[in-house]
Amino acid sequence: EEWLSCQKDASNDIYCFRANSTPSWATPTNNILTPNSDTGIQRSFDLAYEATTGTDVIAVYSDNTAIPKYRLYDAPTNSFGAQTSLTTTLSVVLETVRTRSLPDNDDIMILMANTNQDLFSIVWDGSSNGVYTSGGRARTAHGISGPTDTDFWFDFAWDKF
Repeated sequence: EEWLSCQKDASNDIYCFRANSTPSWATPTNNILTPNSDTGIQRSFDLAYEATTGTDVIAVYSDNTAIPKYRLYDAPTNSFGAQTSLTTTLSVVLETVRTRSLPDNDDIMILMANTNQDLFSIVWDGSSNGVYTSGGRARTAHGISGPTDTDFWFDFAWDKF
C-alpha cells in the first residue's frame, strides 16, 4: 500500500517521493531523476508499477536529450537505481512521456513524443527488466508532426483480448 509521486519544478528538475497508507511521505534514495528535464510545459516523465509483482517501478523521463532515460525503483529498499538509456535516439529532444501497465503481467507500454511531435512506443518486459527488441513490442515510430506543444494528443489502453 504505497505509491510514488513525481514533479517537475520550475528549474526542470524531476523529484520523486513515496507515500504509504499512514499517510506518510518518504524520500527515496536517488529521488532526483534528472536536474535538467525538457523545458516545455509537457509532462516530461511518467512512471508505472509492474502490475503483478508490484515491487519494481520504471520511471521514464527526458534529460533534455534525444535519448529517453529511465530509472528502476525498488520498493523494498525505497530507492531508484542508476540512470539508463531506454532506447536509441528519437532524433530530437524527448518532450513528453506516458506509461501504462498491462494488468495481467509486468509489461508496461511506454509512449514518447519528441519536440517535432513524433510519436514512438516501446514495451518494457517486466519479466527480464528490459525493453523488447523485436516484434510488435519493440521501439516503433507511429507518426510524425502531431499538434502544437501545448496539446495533449496521445494515450494508450491495453486490450485484454
